Amino acid sequence: MDIIYKITFKDRLNTMTPPYYYIGSKSNCEVKGGVIFSSNGREYWGSSRYNGYPFKLQGATVEVLKDMTGAEYSDLIEEEYSIQKHFNVVESPDYFNLSYAAVNTFSKPGYSVYRHKNNPNKIIRLKTDDYLVESGEYIHINANAAKDEKVISNWVENVARKPASAKQKAAASVASKNKIMLKNINTGECIKVDKSEKCLYNNTIWKNPAAVSQKKDTCTHCGVTSTVGNIKRWHNENCKFKETKEYIDSSKIRTTDRKRIPVVIDDIVYKSINSASIALGVSKYEIKKRAGI
Repeated sequence: MDIIYKITFKDRLNTMTPPYYYIGSKSNCEVKGGVIFSSNGREYWGSSRYNGYPFKLQGATVEVLKDMTGAEYSDLIEEEYSIQKHFNVVESPDYFNLSYAAVNTFSKPGYSVYRHKNNPNKIIRLKTDDYLVESGEYIHINANAAKDEKVISNWVENVARKPASAKQKAAASVASKNKIMLKNINTGECIKVDKSEKCLYNNTIWKNPAAVSQKKDTCTHCGVTSTVGNIKRWHNENCKFKETKEYIDSSKIRTTDRKRIPVVIDDIVYKSINSASIALGVSKYEIKKRAGI
């Protein structure tokens, strides 16, 4: 059988302890003595997510509201939704249902999670302008909720401080790839512009913010001027030119005794292997091979 059923929890009804009912659907089942049996022979008492739902409460009985045997599954769900809406099973505190069949409001804007004012376990999703919300019968799930310090601490450590994912980093990289920052040295204003637009700004006024913001200092020994950090680390008391008092660019200081080796290729003298390689358009290895070096 394929059915739409209603479970009545008689014990709860007798003690006036809502909710009392649940409406759902079940395929490939059998109903005997007010009990639903699945195709595997086990009892079935619904699939509500309601906190504390009494799956095997004594005194519960099943009523078949509609036999849909042989119908398409989509038709079964559609009819289940229609019947549930007729009884307002989600909004009513008398039912254990927390959502309507085949209706997913999580993807729809304008919805939020609410709980019944007198029954904190009745938690459902409603439109923010639903009359049940406006009347105060259902209140927001977080209304008057105490803030757990442990939960807040966990959120800060594992969410707020969580490193950006690879996807976030990639998106940020794409967004900023063709952008540069410029700072006005007169006003201090910073702007982000496309690299192609940099030429539109006066480069004597708009400069790299890092270059503008870094303070300069001068070495007391060799007189070189650089950033404060560089001067403090490599100059003043640590300066290599304390004695000579003259700064020499390290890139211009030869640290080896390399000498150019003249080579002769096809009776033409080249001043070095490198110059011969450039002139003839072949590798240095080939030049050495031809010159017999």
